[in-house]
Amino acid sequence: MMAANRKNDDMRKNALVRNRRRIMAVIAIAVIFGLLAISLIIPDRTFSPDENRDLQRFPKPTVSSIASGSYFRDLNSYMTDQFAFRDAWLGIHYLKIRVTGGEEAGGVLLGKKGMLLAKPTVPDEKAVKNSEDAIRTFASDHSDLRMTMMLVPCAAAVMPEHLPNDAPVRNQEKDITDVQKSLEGSNVTFVNPTDTLKKHKSEYIYYKTDHHWTTLGAYYAYQDIAESMGLSKDPGKYTKYLVSDTFRGTLSSQSGNHFRKDEIYVFARKNSDVEYYVSYPDLKKTTATVYDTEKLKEKDQYQVFLGGNHPYLEIHTANKTGKSLLLFKDSYANSFVPFLLPYFDTIYMIDPRYYYDDLSTMLSTHSVTDVLFLYSENTFAEDKMLADVLETAKVKNTNAPGQSK
Repeated sequence: MMAANRKNDDMRKNALVRNRRRIMAVIAIAVIFGLLAISLIIPDRTFSPDENRDLQRFPKPTVSSIASGSYFRDLNSYMTDQFAFRDAWLGIHYLKIRVTGGEEAGGVLLGKKGMLLAKPTVPDEKAVKNSEDAIRTFASDHSDLRMTMMLVPCAAAVMPEHLPNDAPVRNQEKDITDVQKSLEGSNVTFVNPTDTLKKHKSEYIYYKTDHHWTTLGAYYAYQDIAESMGLSKDPGKYTKYLVSDTFRGTLSSQSGNHFRKDEIYVFARKNSDVEYYVSYPDLKKTTATVYDTEKLKEKDQYQVFLGGNHPYLEIHTANKTGKSLLLFKDSYANSFVPFLLPYFDTIYMIDPRYYYDDLSTMLSTHSVTDVLFLYSENTFAEDKMLADVLETAKVKNTNAPGQSK
């Protein structure tokens, strides 16, 4: 009798467990379909301020895209990007990973002491070779210009002690050295800031929630490259000012970690009398500062430096140095440029990712004396646009300003 009662009790318990599982499954399915329905009703977003990137739009099917499978990949990306309350789900997902001891979230390495780290990018060998060839050709065609190049390592390469235990990361220092070796014998002086940055790795040289270096990191790199560019190092001649202590960068957004904050500083040159203005052709505006404080009210506060990335801009100073700089760059250069202001009459900045004009025309209409290539290695490792931009700079008129005579 007792055995029969126990059997009946077990059956009832099993039935209750099955019913609970069914209820939870129904609730989960209802939530998923409810969110999908909301996602279909809510207008698609074109940009995620939390992740600082464009979001996938609904793909249009074509015979070729369906046959290649790219349509279905884009459709999957669309569903992922446009899923309702996606940003909140990322935060929940991050907490789950942390609780379970995970070391990566959203492609971001969850470093020690709460530091978030971008993975060193695996180079696109063909793209890198094309860039190297284009740089060598450009340097040969314009041998009268002083040319310098710097590739900046990411925080994971400079501060490996912050990496999660046994985290597999690429040897980015070697990737930078490989580019340096490929440009040997050219008219380009290559400066590798890795050792200098490592000497200061205990300092605040990289943001904890963003992939960029801090202004202090840019300052140390400037000290490293100044001599090669024929500039003054001016150590100790700057005062730093805190402009934000609420910065949450791209790594914070990608990982779902919204619990850390960074500080942003700007460096002001002591007793500076440099007068200048910045011209933004894409925005059809001119300002009297390299800082856009309105951006501190937005998600991506790193845009305080030059208002973010632009295809092309010009900085005109009242200096009489007789020197003008053409700078090919990514966003790492935005916090670096203020250190260059005292030493050039004009600085022309080109971001090849967004620049579609003819470079030969630009060179023929502006007197350039110096060229600087300044990129993060993560950008340079997969960049396919620099080579295309430099290709348009083939010498057409050797008597044009800024060209050999």
